Amino acid sequence: MPNLISKKIIFSTIIFLSYSYIAGQSEVAIVPDKIKVGDVAPLWVLPTEPDKQNLNKVEFLHNWAEKNGSNLLNPKINSNRHIVVMSFSASWCPPCKKELPILNNIYNDYTGKEVKFFIIDITEATRDSDKEMFKNAPKIKDFLNELGVDIPVLYDIRGKVKENYGLTGIPTLYVIDKYRIIRMMKIGWDDETKDEYVLDIKSLLNKLLKE
Repeated sequence: MPNLISKKIIFSTIIFLSYSYIAGQSEVAIVPDKIKVGDVAPLWVLPTEPDKQNLNKVEFLHNWAEKNGSNLLNPKINSNRHIVVMSFSASWCPPCKKELPILNNIYNDYTGKEVKFFIIDITEATRDSDKEMFKNAPKIKDFLNELGVDIPVLYDIRGKVKENYGLTGIPTLYVIDKYRIIRMMKIGWDDETKDEYVLDIKSLLNKLLKE
């Protein structure tokens, strides 16, 4: 029993240090306002649960995509590179409410293919604001359940990843190829161009899957 407890403590410590290291590393790697299509995507490691004290369950960008010439984080478990589609969102964001169901349809269309979809939630990162809309925002899981969205959620609890990616508004969507290059950025939402939104993403994903 003591050995099991020790192993859990060691594992949690490793994850915490990894979280701190990657957050710091990506913050230095690229100046936020210079992020653009063609750049190497900043690394991140994010929890899969909205709990600052529990970092046992985390996801790494380089579990799925990594620079050419570098290995994935754990190739013994996952040796196949994936395209990563990620959208920064929050439960207080009205345009996100329109974007996410459309994105969820795309997610379902690519089930079983080498494409990973994530929602990067910043609801908790903004909850300490003085604005009522931020303080009283519902939990993202409740928000997504109402919308019928089941894309996996990662929690940018400290707001470091949104800073590293230089967010100017949400929703902001990134498509990152298998070699960690940003191939698409879409900022905001426009009902009039939703068909174009779907076509652009699907066309790019189909192209990248063939590369």
